[in-house]
Amino acid sequence: NQTVAGSTLTHAGSLRASRINETLDVAPTTAPVISVYNPTVNADNNPKQATFQWTPVAYAGTYRVRYQVNGGPWTTLTTTATKQVVPADPLDVINIGVIGSNDMGDSPEGTLNYATPLWTPANLVNGWTSWGTETSTGHTQAAYTITKGGAVIIKGMMQKATTLANEEIMFTLPPGLRPTARLIYGVKAGSLAGVGRLDIDSSGNVMLLNVTNASSWVTLDGIMFVASGTQPWTTVSPNSGYNLFYSPYSTTIGYFTDPYSGRISVQGMLSGNASSVSSSFPSIGTAPSHVRTIGANTAETVYGINQNGGTVSGRTNSSGGLPTSWHSLIYTYYPNQGSGWTSFTPQNGWNYLGSGWETPGYRKGADGVVSLKGLMNKSSASNGEVIFTLPAGFRPRQTWFVVPYTGCNSAGLIYIKPTGAVEAYSTTLSSGCTSLDNIHFMAEQ
Repeated sequence: NQTVAGSTLTHAGSLRASRINETLDVAPTTAPVISVYNPTVNADNNPKQATFQWTPVAYAGTYRVRYQVNGGPWTTLTTTATKQVVPADPLDVINIGVIGSNDMGDSPEGTLNYATPLWTPANLVNGWTSWGTETSTGHTQAAYTITKGGAVIIKGMMQKATTLANEEIMFTLPPGLRPTARLIYGVKAGSLAGVGRLDIDSSGNVMLLNVTNASSWVTLDGIMFVASGTQPWTTVSPNSGYNLFYSPYSTTIGYFTDPYSGRISVQGMLSGNASSVSSSFPSIGTAPSHVRTIGANTAETVYGINQNGGTVSGRTNSSGGLPTSWHSLIYTYYPNQGSGWTSFTPQNGWNYLGSGWETPGYRKGADGVVSLKGLMNKSSASNGEVIFTLPAGFRPRQTWFVVPYTGCNSAGLIYIKPTGAVEAYSTTLSSGCTSLDNIHFMAEQ
């Protein structure tokens, strides 16, 4: 026992103090330098998010982060990490600031103003490459984007030097850009007389089927679908003689009206025993007033829309009938064929198909997506002929190689160039008709 000031102490103790972040008695003095983290890695940067990193700051124990998107409210947080994910869409403008901090004070704020790109280059696998480079070929490089309304658009002239396996994955779309169920498209390959099959499953895998050699090229330009989770989605029931297809393919059929552009997108798969060109599919609610060509199997099926009943009707295919196993319905259209469309003057002897068909034209949605419509024909056409020319503001930055239908029963090819020229490139050019329907691409210049 000890005696202090005449009193006896019977208990004793000790006190120890320490700083939580265990930094020196010096405030951070250097502002963090912010940059984009792994800019070419789809898992970190894609049409749904951007990831930022910053340099570690001497003496900083934590970092205070704030960010805003398109001038909206600020989001603030404190972290010990040196990177941060920011949810954002294509062409959003992000402001981000970071301050290094400890018990003694704060560093100056590091800031970055960043505009997210329109396109995310795809991380290709299994030996797939884009066909040349943008400067050497002028064609699209493998990439994808998503609109404010949830429409995913894919582009890319692709090739692979070696023989590919069936259902071989070309690349994988990130979360937020995947379909609810597996979708099927028809694609054109340089070494294939007809069409090949491309599937996109609910895990985002983009796979090529029914093409054994893609050493020359295969085009993905203009593939478009509505991402999973986009609402409201209206389902419909098949007419008599047709059934919904089975999992993992789309087990429902329905349509979605884009609140930003007004476009209607139809997705789904049906099975049935159709062999007549007059067979009917389910009502899609609001129908376009002109023929719509779709289909994604090796029979190169073409479908039309009943003008007054909103019914999808089978028209024909390259073998003279409709496929009996399954029917892939994936297409997008505008329900109103009046206001918003601009007609064009055909060139080089091309003509509108004529009375009873909707006047061909083009338009651009509020989301920047350009759509074409209508049926054209010419008694004798040659590859490379300009059908018409799009004006400035309605043109892509690279050449798009899209797959319409020519002769109204087989797949053809159309170039859409940065000059605005819409050119016919096809081994099946026909005096019957060449369709511009269901062609969509991004306006970039």
